[in-house]
Amino acid sequence: MSSKTTIPGVKTKVDMTPTFIVTGGFMRSGLRSNSRSDYGALRCGLRGTKAVATAMNIRRSVDYSVYLVTDRTIATRAGLSLEKSVEEALRGGVSVVQLREKNVGTREIVATGRRLLKITREYGVPLIVNDRVDVALAIDADGVHVGQDDMHAADARRLIGGSRILGVSAGTVEEALEAQRNGADYVGGM
Repeated sequence: MSSKTTIPGVKTKVDMTPTFIVTGGFMRSGLRSNSRSDYGALRCGLRGTKAVATAMNIRRSVDYSVYLVTDRTIATRAGLSLEKSVEEALRGGVSVVQLREKNVGTREIVATGRRLLKITREYGVPLIVNDRVDVALAIDADGVHVGQDDMHAADARRLIGGSRILGVSAGTVEEALEAQRNGADYVGGM
């Protein structure tokens, strides 16, 4: 199933056919663009059949085409450490890694983040921390991703500065546009 859609700010049509890649127990969803110059400016998150995409003014040249969100539970079920799972995914072509840890304490997230940062830097791939601006700053991560119930995007941008990546979850066009106005580099679906 493929449909061509024009997104404001993108000069070419975007193929809205979802692509799914499962590597090392992790799943990523995304869009394919007809133009390589527009490709890095697109990020799509899918839940069920709902897709949200936006074209953003990217501050840095980042390839969001294979965006991995970590899940310690899936890695453990596969008999791998989180670090080994991420490294396997990077070998498979992952272009961005998001550290997402919802059920561990701050010290453990920081320790895990530092180990992952060492691995992602070896591959030249950015590490983005989910929800936790403090952790992203503590480990010198490449960016942070915040949701609608987390720190406001404008506050996160002010804290992380202009050189780090800011991602924001959005479930509506209005939320995506607000995220863009508040300094988001990309928008992910909810």
